[in-house]
Amino acid sequence: MAIEIAVGEKKKNEPIKINLKIRKALDNSLLIYDHEDIDIVLKLDDGKIITFPSELMDDRTYDTQSRFFKHLCKRGIIDPASVKAGNVYSSLEGKILNADDVPGAGDLVLIAISRWIDAEKPHFMYIKALEDQEEERLFEPDDDESTELGEVPQAKRKGTLGARDHLTIPGPQRPY
Repeated sequence: MAIEIAVGEKKKNEPIKINLKIRKALDNSLLIYDHEDIDIVLKLDDGKIITFPSELMDDRTYDTQSRFFKHLCKRGIIDPASVKAGNVYSSLEGKILNADDVPGAGDLVLIAISRWIDAEKPHFMYIKALEDQEEERLFEPDDDESTELGEVPQAKRKGTLGARDHLTIPGPQRPY
């Protein structure tokens, strides 16, 4: 015998709310700028999703694009065999599965993108905290990592600056 427990009320047809920074382009494609590493272009008319580096191409960009397309493949949004490099440097694109008979397919794609971006936000915050911590360490060092002006006495030679004075490195012989 199964026991059913209802917690709260189940509401049907309640709208799902998402919060994304989206712009609509002249060709009706949607430009999504919420991610720190990549910009996402959703071309529903062509049935494509394209990602571009948001500013500079670095080591994290391709990894981010790969995670994004794996997420969409697992959700059944894009065809895994269609993910390929785009015609713009460091862009990746994938073909949206044929969803002509699914009403609101564009909304489902936006929900999947929004959930992926929400899942990535803790990663953004961690990277930002590391960068802020490193910046603070460099610009405001602890007392044991810095010296005050005049704390190190003057000397004619310091460190290894004069270490090469006793070495003679033979150079090329000049004919003149």
